[in-house]
Amino acid sequence: MSRQYYYLVASLPQLRLDDYKIPYRVNDFINEIAGALTEEHRVLVRDIMSFYDHADVIDRLKGAPDAAAEKDSAHEQSAAGLFSEDEERPFYGYLDEFQEAYRDKKTEEIPQRIELEHLLLDIFYRRMLGSPNHFVREYFLFDLTLRNILVDLNLKRFQPDGSGYIALDALGDAGDGQTGEIPKHLFRGAPYLTELEGHFEHNDIVRREHFIDQLRWKAIDDINTFSYFDIDILLGHLVRLLLLERWIALDPQRGRDIFNERIQTALSEHH
Repeated sequence: MSRQYYYLVASLPQLRLDDYKIPYRVNDFINEIAGALTEEHRVLVRDIMSFYDHADVIDRLKGAPDAAAEKDSAHEQSAAGLFSEDEERPFYGYLDEFQEAYRDKKTEEIPQRIELEHLLLDIFYRRMLGSPNHFVREYFLFDLTLRNILVDLNLKRFQPDGSGYIALDALGDAGDGQTGEIPKHLFRGAPYLTELEGHFEHNDIVRREHFIDQLRWKAIDDINTFSYFDIDILLGHLVRLLLLERWIALDPQRGRDIFNERIQTALSEHH
């Protein structure tokens, strides 16, 4: 039986996605649980946190002159705190695979940023979908499915003749990303699709993004229905804190600016 974390789970504070003033942050949570986790479970925490450092990884690889490219991100520093000096280095193994793939691509042509993002996501999702942990597998399968549906909806709205999906190859025979059609089985288990399409009919990007994170929030409850004091509860709590931190860092107008900028960048790089 997997190790149970009775005290840690019982002491978890209640979180709400709209509670932007919560003083309890990711670093606090990592410091609280690090000493109690098994090595196997520390690796799971580290891998989840790595997902939120992808932009920083690409900045470093492309030599971006941003300050974030010259120092560890807050999340990476937290991840480093999970391991002692004689344990596995806190730079994630799948990033080595990404850097090797990047070098191969660079010999042919300088890849655009969106290509690097898709490549890194593909490698990341392959790792997570092959995880021995139930929560990690199920949450990132949900997240991958959601992301591909979002790409489909974005293309239909902004670029009707476009095609391509984020990391579809990570689903094996799910599809090749070339047909412009999401494989039908990806829509199973997506009862939120109609409501999500409704959000794409309006221009309130922040409200749409908040709804998308609400879907992720609910997915955590669904996945952990039969989990009580095991590592899955702690991992779900970590993902929720990471979602919250994104919103805490953004005021509504700043959020609109960032999301609009991302959309324009994505569209320009598809041409």
